[in-house]
Amino acid sequence: MIKEYQSELKRIYKETVKNKEKSHITMLEICNQFEKYPEWCIGPISLEKSMTFHKSKEWKDPTDIGWESGFLFNPSIIENNNKLYMFYRAAPKKEALSSRIGLSIYSKESGWTDYSENPVIYSTTDDEIISVEDPKVYAWKTADL
Repeated sequence: MIKEYQSELKRIYKETVKNKEKSHITMLEICNQFEKYPEWCIGPISLEKSMTFHKSKEWKDPTDIGWESGFLFNPSIIENNNKLYMFYRAAPKKEALSSRIGLSIYSKESGWTDYSENPVIYSTTDDEIISVEDPKVYAWKTADL
């Protein structure tokens, strides 16, 4: 069974990337192409356009080195008071160093809004000067954010 999935996944991957950049392939595109939804896929899933996040502007650079937030990686979302708080890694180039952590807040009324003080986490000491990476957010107890 695993060999069948590997073979099918390889075929689907090749077909998906044929006319598309590899960095823009989604799990939705991969999993939804299987005839029978694989056990290892989360879902079935579908795209909810109103919940899709798009960064709306470049952030100011708190370190004044000319950094731009070009690529987004590894979002981590937590829900509180009927809002979603998404922390994500942003970098000037795909998989580049010099990453910062940004925050965007989702509400049904306004959709996604970039936090006005982005980036919320960035390198400040010599031992982390290259970048900050991959936010993980956990709820210990409910608090007002």
